[in-house]
Amino acid sequence: MRYAVISDIHANLEALSVVLEDIRSQNCDATLCLGDVVGYGANPNECVQIVFEQCRPILEVGLPIVKGNHDEAVTSGNARDFNDAAAAAARWTRETLECENAKRIADLPMTVMLDDVFLVHASPFEPERWHYVLSVVSAFEAIDHFPESTRVCFIGHSHCPSVMCQNERGDVLRVSGSLVSLEDQKRYLINVGSVGQPRDSDPRASYAVYDTESKTVEIRRLQYDIPTAQRKIEDAGLPGSLARRLAFGR
Repeated sequence: MRYAVISDIHANLEALSVVLEDIRSQNCDATLCLGDVVGYGANPNECVQIVFEQCRPILEVGLPIVKGNHDEAVTSGNARDFNDAAAAAARWTRETLECENAKRIADLPMTVMLDDVFLVHASPFEPERWHYVLSVVSAFEAIDHFPESTRVCFIGHSHCPSVMCQNERGDVLRVSGSLVSLEDQKRYLINVGSVGQPRDSDPRASYAVYDTESKTVEIRRLQYDIPTAQRKIEDAGLPGSLARRLAFGR
């Protein structure tokens, strides 16, 4: 099986469209989504509809999509932990989102189990508290909290792609490179980055392809039409900072 793993679309239709085109070129069998379909960007309804069409239900698993913190804030109306720009975007999205699309993301689970893969938006440690996994220390805690029967955990949330590996001795190490071979007897925590708002100083959209046969994960980066995405944000009356940051990947 070849899985495409997407996360943090953030209502960026231009980025999502390019990623889905690339997914088709990669001959992926299924698409998994790690949440934050909405928030920040100007096309929440379109992105929700497309993601739910793309992520078809999988036998014995159901819909392979988990809830992100922006999905939660938009549908619950509680954005008290957000900065001013994020909170303004959440309020605008809540007002803009059609009822059916709001219900779709409100009903999403926090975690999904798929064979030997665990899906969660933030960290498997207290997923409802949206912890960031940015260091080896936080990765160690996260790896300790996804099921022992699973070898791979996919996360998003930080918008920064990374691969962390726990070896047989229990040490957690950062793995470099965009194409990573997954070794037997090791466990992996893989952040697929962000489709719609990267924050690793690379403005290109990010997602991952997981190949269970070759036992590899590839982080793929793609150029997309940033000026159009920026213009839509500005035309919607959303905070200008949300448009400007797309050009810098921060």
